[in-house]
Amino acid sequence: MTTFGGRWIVFQQRVPGQDNFELSFNGSFTEYQTGFGTVGKDSEFWLGLEALHQITSSGDYELVVELKDEYEKYGYARYSKFHVAGVDDKYRLIVGGYSGTASDALSQQNKAQFSTYDSDNDNSRWNCAKDTWSGGWWYNKCDDESAPNFQIGPFWPNFTGYYGTYTRMMIRHK
Repeated sequence: MTTFGGRWIVFQQRVPGQDNFELSFNGSFTEYQTGFGTVGKDSEFWLGLEALHQITSSGDYELVVELKDEYEKYGYARYSKFHVAGVDDKYRLIVGGYSGTASDALSQQNKAQFSTYDSDNDNSRWNCAKDTWSGGWWYNKCDDESAPNFQIGPFWPNFTGYYGTYTRMMIRHK
């Protein structure tokens, strides 16, 4: 990975196949914990929450999220601070220091625990991953469109107003 100076670990990627997106991101807590999909340049995958926790526990990490909308407009969101807590804290997200050309769609999710359809850990009276967004994420609240969603498009709030055709999330040691 040479983007943004290289040395990145890609942990999430959505790319359309022949029939649009082929991998469902509406997985269980265990699936998100262990990871799913096939890691590769042109494939879709989620590396796993436990892997993210183990990696980010070893020092200071930063995050870049790359996006393309359906008209091939490119944008990115970069965060100078990224950490994922362990399973006992439901893989709580710690993120900060936004810069970029896409919107800051993670600051509102800072300190949120990870939720899936079978493990409701968000700060809403609904299960965001089941009742509103149909996919796992660090949801704070689900009664607005402030959270990204990679199952339905993907969708990154306030990026271009269109669903995406590509996302890649990657971290590196600072």
